[in-house]
Amino acid sequence: MKVFKPPINLGVRSSRHGKSTMMVKCPFCESKIEVYIWSFAGSGKRCSCGALLGMYGCVKETENEQN
Repeated sequence: MKVFKPPINLGVRSSRHGKSTMMVKCPFCESKIEVYIWSFAGSGKRCSCGALLGMYGCVKETENEQN
């Protein structure tokens, strides 16, 4: 099952020539990750917990719940 949550933006650092970065917090494990803005908006960034963080949402695959 996939779980969706919004990303948590902790701030942006502007730089020239595509080197602007932003600090994001994983909504699943609360790790802080520095990402390039152009990359984050495109393919996203994978967190160490396995979640895929993106500009418009974060996704993590979880085990199916048994009823």
